[in-house]
Amino acid sequence: MVVKSMRGRRRYVVYTVPQEVGRNDVLNALSRLSKTMPELRVITSFGGKAIVRCGPTEIRAVTECMQKAYPDCESLICSGTLRKIREIYPELKVPNKKGGPKPVKKEVAAPIVSEPTDIKSSDDSSAKTESSATNRGLSASKANGINCSTK
Repeated sequence: MVVKSMRGRRRYVVYTVPQEVGRNDVLNALSRLSKTMPELRVITSFGGKAIVRCGPTEIRAVTECMQKAYPDCESLICSGTLRKIREIYPELKVPNKKGGPKPVKKEVAAPIVSEPTDIKSSDDSSAKTESSATNRGLSASKANGINCSTK
């Protein structure tokens, strides 16, 4: 794991761009800044939005360059994590790297097994109550709700 103090902090900024603009177009628009800003990277660009990664001190310069390239461009959100951006804008989630959506786990339902039930006499039920009560550390009278105290 890389320590942030060594690597430096990063910010992810979402910009509005024209619908037909792709990732390479945004890279070309920011090409003059990439020489002085090694952390500058375009994460994705589709659907009229682009995510750009830069340092916290470089946000203003990147925004100005984006507005020169795309006059209607505006910054929507700035975050330190891609996860937060993708929670707010789920349409910016990138599909699985292997090319398809993540497989959905199918839950296999356990077979329903019913035990035969017989109606037994009340003596059996009180015996069950007594045995379950003794397992819990109660006397049979407390389990049945009988008050046995004498004064």
